[in-house]
Amino acid sequence: MLTKPVLESTDIILDIKEQKRCDCALMLDTSLSMTGKKLALLAVAAAVVAYKLPSEDFAIISFESTASTLKKMRARMPIEQVVTKILQVPAVGYTNVEAALEEGLRQLAAGRHKKRVGILLSDGKYTAGGSPLPVASRYRNLHVVLLGDFNTDPAMCSALAVGGHGMLYRAPSFESLPRTLNRLVADLLT
Repeated sequence: MLTKPVLESTDIILDIKEQKRCDCALMLDTSLSMTGKKLALLAVAAAVVAYKLPSEDFAIISFESTASTLKKMRARMPIEQVVTKILQVPAVGYTNVEAALEEGLRQLAAGRHKKRVGILLSDGKYTAGGSPLPVASRYRNLHVVLLGDFNTDPAMCSALAVGGHGMLYRAPSFESLPRTLNRLVADLLT
């Protein structure tokens, strides 16, 4: 039973948990080494991001010898369309991480939140463009997901994450990629 006949504003405690908002540039390696099942799993990984973040808060960039924006920042796009666009990307060309990071920065500049994050999914072996390290250092937060455990460059992925003030996540098998990306996005939003 209440001891006061009338409640006052100081008598009420309200605990509201609000999801943090951030802008995210998701950069997907779609070079020749990413054919078939690997590309399909990248689409699933992108769907994880699309499910967790409002559509207007993320951009998706595919890259091989060049970088292409599949979904621009602040544009709305249903999850199904995000997945379809990624599955339509042919796995061709070399791996130009520098171009991907440059395009990621351009997309983040169009964002509207203070927190702006790049997420790079790659094996870390760049075979086109210049060193991606100077571009990585221009990020406030660049998280790198090292894809696979064979024919990868973990040292480069680690250097990109450290230089980009972010974390290195590992997806040793492509089957572990959705779980890894889910953990990364959960870390961003808590």
